[in-house]
Amino acid sequence: MQIEPIAYKDFWNKLTPTTWKFIFPYDWRLPNEINADKLNIFINFIIEKSKVLKKNNVDKIEEITHIDIVTHSMGNFPARFYVKKYGFDKINKIIFVAPPFLGAADTISALTVGQGLFFNHEEIRKMARTFPALFEFLPRYNHASVEKKSNQPLNIFDIDNWQKNLVTKGRGKKDVSIEKFITNLKSVNERLNTVDNWLDTISEKDKNKILVLVKTEFKTFTSLLIEKNPEDNQPENFFNLRDSLYVEEGDGVVPNASSCVYHKQIATYAIFNEFFKDDKKHAFLMRDSRIQRIINDFLNSSDDTTQFKPELIGRSVKKVQKLQSVNVKDNNVNFTYKKIICT
Repeated sequence: MQIEPIAYKDFWNKLTPTTWKFIFPYDWRLPNEINADKLNIFINFIIEKSKVLKKNNVDKIEEITHIDIVTHSMGNFPARFYVKKYGFDKINKIIFVAPPFLGAADTISALTVGQGLFFNHEEIRKMARTFPALFEFLPRYNHASVEKKSNQPLNIFDIDNWQKNLVTKGRGKKDVSIEKFITNLKSVNERLNTVDNWLDTISEKDKNKILVLVKTEFKTFTSLLIEKNPEDNQPENFFNLRDSLYVEEGDGVVPNASSCVYHKQIATYAIFNEFFKDDKKHAFLMRDSRIQRIINDFLNSSDDTTQFKPELIGRSVKKVQKLQSVNVKDNNVNFTYKKIICT
């Protein structure tokens, strides 16, 4: 079943660009570095197609020289890989909605018990662990996982920190899903490290053409509790999902520590819950009327983010000014998470 009609139909119908609008149907199972190459082909096709149509005076079509990009969730990855590799020359503006720039702890749940993100069945767990792109969702922000006894953060990309029974082959049998899991885990961190400095490749002028919209005030899986040597016969490196840290600093899937990480470099606005309103969480954020209005206003304006100010800004739409570290003690474990400070 495709999720696009459910999550994006309302947004698509209300999107009012000055020219054409297109969906880039990338394969979300593949490494997003590959999807960035496909995006490049897609953009070039649109530009060249417009030239041909204009040359032939088809419906008085104007030639397209630059395109706007709107991404949701995982869509940030192919867009950033594209900018890193191909630059900003053919882009007018970019809007990132609910971007897990540094991943989401919810991915760990999807890879271990088959629930989280768009997954909600245990049967899909093994299949999900074979998708390279899903590993790009693994959390990379500080204190994304913490060891219970030492209270020290652990690197989730280190296979030695994973729950033992999830990454160990049993009774000499060949387990293809485990082999693919280990391969994906080894390759993904190096791949993501190459895109971390994507903003360094573009000018300040182009940075001011990028807008980030995030949702907050939903309880979000923020920090994984790992028990290296549990005392109740659980496997080594037990992922204690029940006693992990969940705080209302995110959109229900992506923590603010991940989505707001570039707030000092690119304009980032947080959408807060409204009273008596059925606020949308991560998967259906594009159906939020405030998100839709801000996107249309920004795309149809000649302003960059230094001049653009959402008409809705106020109590429920605020600009992110700071990520403040907060220390909490829960179940005798010291956790640290990021709280957004807005104006």
